[in-house]
Amino acid sequence: MPAASTQLASSIQDEIIKFTYAVLRGIKDESFRVIRGNQVPPVLVEIEFISNDKERANLVSSSYQKKLCNGLLNGVLKFSNK
Repeated sequence: MPAASTQLASSIQDEIIKFTYAVLRGIKDESFRVIRGNQVPPVLVEIEFISNDKERANLVSSSYQKKLCNGLLNGVLKFSNK
């Protein structure tokens, strides 16, 4: 994973955890087709598991969705301001 992608992923992860207190599952380095060949640092964000009852309940909550969005946005903004 290019350094910029790792930095972006780390920034997004940090902010999502800060806003949601979600489980920290780390950053993986994979070469998925959807993130190959981009002109900007690519990241693929996977949030929660719908197969987990507690996590699924979070995902359908509008207040939790707002927290996720704020975490994603702040992570991108913090990365872009560096």
